[in-house]
Amino acid sequence: RRPGALLFIDLNNFKAVNDHRGHAAGDEALRAFGQAITEECRVGDLVARLGGDEFAVWLEETDAQGAAVKAHALRRIGADMHLRFGSAVAPLGVAMGIALHGPDDEESVPDLIARADAAMYRDKAAFPDRLPMTKSGGSAA
Repeated sequence: RRPGALLFIDLNNFKAVNDHRGHAAGDEALRAFGQAITEECRVGDLVARLGGDEFAVWLEETDAQGAAVKAHALRRIGADMHLRFGSAVAPLGVAMGIALHGPDDEESVPDLIARADAAMYRDKAAFPDRLPMTKSGGSAA
């Protein structure tokens, strides 16, 4: 019964990393991304790998502004992953969707996940060629 936000995250173009750098590099990228997300989150937040290159983060007691700040920080982590594991042939980026949950919402967990997933796909469709952000917030060349 507390407010929160669910962030649904997909590593864009992850298959190309596996194809061009090998599955060992892909596995390392997934571990590094998961660890970096976990380190960015607060005690009480929940980080999960949903499968493949998809992750979810539950931000307890978070409103829209807090979720947006966290999403921006996680996009910077995506930029770091591009610098470490991506390339011009296999650029690595992040698509993300946010679903807010209010204290009086009766929405089921599967419905909340579906809403965050749909928002992530809208982000992916809106910016199909999005270059990863640099730490300063601009796009990487």
